[in-house]
Amino acid sequence: MSSMGATFRQLRRGKHLSLTEVSDGIVTASFLSKYERGLTDISFATLTRLLERINVDIAEFVYFDQSAQSDHSTNEQYLHDVSRLYLADNIGALRQLKSTFRKDHEQLLPLFLDLNDAMLDACIASLTQTTLASSSQELIINYLSSAEHWGFYELYLFGNSLMCLPVDQAITLADLMYKRGLAYVNLQTDNVSAQFRILNNLICACAEHNRLEAAQHFLALFKHLLIHPRQFYETVKYQILVGMIMYLTGKQDAGLNRLQAALIIVKQVGTPALLAHEINYLQRFMPSDVWQQLHEAVDRAPSA
Repeated sequence: MSSMGATFRQLRRGKHLSLTEVSDGIVTASFLSKYERGLTDISFATLTRLLERINVDIAEFVYFDQSAQSDHSTNEQYLHDVSRLYLADNIGALRQLKSTFRKDHEQLLPLFLDLNDAMLDACIASLTQTTLASSSQELIINYLSSAEHWGFYELYLFGNSLMCLPVDQAITLADLMYKRGLAYVNLQTDNVSAQFRILNNLICACAEHNRLEAAQHFLALFKHLLIHPRQFYETVKYQILVGMIMYLTGKQDAGLNRLQAALIIVKQVGTPALLAHEINYLQRFMPSDVWQQLHEAVDRAPSA
């Protein structure tokens, strides 16, 4: 809590408010001064009242406090690096990251050191098309199943290990993610994006395993998250997923029309690499002649 006290002082001073003005009727000015200097602790209820007094939202306060802590920023950057290297298929860099992680993050509890090892092993196993060790699967599943709240770390752990877990376990964990992480989803844009990525991967995994009822369930969760105002790409991605599931559940013509319309939008916003990825992925679900017709229809559409 000492760092939070320093963060509170920075925000209070930035608004040119005195200790007396802020503390009046809540705590004494001397107590608030001690809290700001890290000499005493404070209850969450009292902190909330003080934040209301200086007109700072709790999520905003947490953001400023975390930004001031290098350990948090370092760990958050590490998780971003894992995802970036995975998407780039950089197996060598992931192995190098694993070899140095424990030394670079000695401050973490042994549980999280083990979980991060398992997450890196999952990324490497996915890229090399090998099986993640059952002990690593069990460690990840047990931790996520017991976590009462899913925040930034839990979302990234699940997102980076999802494809190496048994599909039934992944489906169960995704339901937990949605129920236990929804309260935090608007706290950071990364939390929203992570849930979208996970649901996208899970819908695709369900489609690949012919678990179409489960895929439709997660499509509904995906759609519910679209109330968030910053998710243009995810709105288009939702249309692609809907078209894919419609096609697989017997509504071929309607599904192909939905896919074509969404893919043309992707083309027109000028993202050729993403367009190629989306079209190529669909090839595994369609006869070659149907896929080719879809590909040609998108090619004929005007670019931006």
